[in-house]
Amino acid sequence: MLSSQKTSLFRKRMLQILTSTIQKKLDMQGINQGMDKELITQYTASAFVGIVEWWILNNMLHSPQLMAEQAWKLFERNNICC
Repeated sequence: MLSSQKTSLFRKRMLQILTSTIQKKLDMQGINQGMDKELITQYTASAFVGIVEWWILNNMLHSPQLMAEQAWKLFERNNICC
């Protein structure tokens, strides 16, 4: 039970940090023009947390470097300048 609560708190905090960071850095020009900023922010943060969870639950099949590179490319594709 305690482990589950800690996992939930970690996930919630990670989402809060990512949401805040993405919201500040999201470029609303180009591909994102005309889109809802909050929707893009929530989608991107949730997707990132999801791939981190997937990576951990699958025994970290890929190196941290590969995961970081792939995540960076996904952020770039969505005009999120980190």
